[in-house]
Amino acid sequence: MTFITLLQDLRKDQDWTVKDLAEEVGVASHTVTAWERGAQFPTIDQLLTVCELAGIELSTLLQEDVTLRQQITIGDKPTVTHMNGWQFLGSYWWIILAIGGYLSWLVPYFIRVLNH
Repeated sequence: MTFITLLQDLRKDQDWTVKDLAEEVGVASHTVTAWERGAQFPTIDQLLTVCELAGIELSTLLQEDVTLRQQITIGDKPTVTHMNGWQFLGSYWWIILAIGGYLSWLVPYFIRVLNH
């Protein structure tokens, strides 16, 4: 059984809408929809809640669903994302402005000192 099948069977057996299941798990309804499409995967905590609602052991589900086993994350730990140059400039423009202002004062000062 896959996680997607488990979700669909759970909703069918309990006669729940996506919103009902989302409320039981404590997530937004679009999150459950993403899970059912396979576009997103739950955290361990969310997975435990779904398994408890379905009456299935987490270990059983993980043994049967290789994709889920490879994709789950622990807790709410975000994935690491890297900034490109434009994102860095957009986020830290004030530091660059301050350093530029300081250098615009410091460079002419050293030029004057070295010329004397």
